[in-house]
Amino acid sequence: MIKKTIIDQDTWIFVYSEIAAYILEYCSSDPTTEVDENGDERYTKEKQDEYCEISSEVESIMETFFEKGE
Repeated sequence: MIKKTIIDQDTWIFVYSEIAAYILEYCSSDPTTEVDENGDERYTKEKQDEYCEISSEVESIMETFFEKGE
Protein backbone atom coordinates (compact mmCIF):
# COMPACT_ATOMS: atom_id res chain seq x y z
CA MET A 1 0.00 0.00 0.00
CA ILE A 2 1.21 3.47 -0.90
CA LYS A 3 1.83 5.88 1.95
CA LYS A 4 -0.21 8.92 0.97
CA THR A 5 1.08 12.45 1.35
CA ILE A 6 -1.31 14.69 3.27
CA ILE A 7 -2.23 17.92 1.50
CA ASP A 8 -4.02 20.71 3.35
CA GLN A 9 -7.52 21.53 2.13
CA ASP A 10 -6.62 24.89 0.53
CA THR A 11 -3.80 23.32 -1.48
CA TRP A 12 -6.01 20.37 -2.40
CA ILE A 13 -8.67 22.68 -3.85
CA PHE A 14 -6.08 24.79 -5.64
CA VAL A 15 -4.42 21.77 -7.27
CA TYR A 16 -7.57 20.01 -8.50
CA SER A 17 -9.02 23.34 -9.69
CA GLU A 18 -5.91 24.25 -11.67
CA ILE A 19 -5.62 20.80 -13.25
CA ALA A 20 -9.32 20.70 -14.14
CA ALA A 21 -9.20 24.20 -15.67
CA TYR A 22 -6.14 23.25 -17.71
CA ILE A 23 -7.78 20.09 -19.03
CA LEU A 24 -10.96 21.98 -19.92
CA GLU A 25 -9.06 24.69 -21.80
CA TYR A 26 -6.76 22.22 -23.54
CA CYS A 27 -9.57 19.93 -24.71
CA SER A 28 -12.16 22.54 -25.71
CA SER A 29 -12.47 23.62 -29.30
CA ASP A 30 -15.22 26.16 -28.57
CA PRO A 31 -15.10 29.10 -26.18
CA THR A 32 -15.12 28.12 -22.52
CA THR A 33 -16.12 31.48 -21.08
CA GLU A 34 -18.55 34.33 -21.64
CA VAL A 35 -18.93 37.77 -20.10
CA ASP A 36 -22.06 38.20 -17.98
CA GLU A 37 -24.20 41.32 -17.56
CA ASN A 38 -21.91 42.54 -14.75
CA GLY A 39 -18.84 42.28 -16.94
CA ASP A 40 -17.53 39.19 -15.12
CA GLU A 41 -16.00 36.37 -17.13
CA ARG A 42 -17.55 33.00 -16.35
CA TYR A 43 -17.62 29.52 -17.83
CA THR A 44 -20.51 28.92 -20.20
CA LYS A 45 -23.22 26.63 -18.78
CA GLU A 46 -21.96 23.70 -20.86
CA LYS A 47 -18.33 24.28 -19.91
CA GLN A 48 -19.21 24.71 -16.22
CA ASP A 49 -20.83 21.27 -16.33
CA GLU A 50 -17.74 19.83 -18.04
CA TYR A 51 -15.48 21.52 -15.48
CA CYS A 52 -17.44 19.91 -12.63
CA GLU A 53 -17.11 16.47 -14.24
CA ILE A 54 -13.39 16.94 -14.85
CA SER A 55 -12.87 18.21 -11.28
CA SER A 56 -14.52 15.11 -9.90
CA GLU A 57 -12.28 12.84 -11.99
CA VAL A 58 -9.15 14.79 -11.01
CA GLU A 59 -10.06 14.50 -7.32
CA SER A 60 -10.54 10.74 -7.71
CA ILE A 61 -7.07 10.44 -9.21
CA MET A 62 -5.57 12.63 -6.47
CA GLU A 63 -7.15 10.44 -3.79
CA THR A 64 -5.07 7.55 -5.11
CA PHE A 65 -1.84 9.31 -4.13
CA PHE A 66 -2.76 11.98 -1.58
CA GLU A 67 -4.90 12.43 1.48
CA LYS A 68 -6.90 15.60 1.99
CA GLY A 69 -6.04 17.22 5.30
CA GLU A 70 -7.76 19.97 7.19
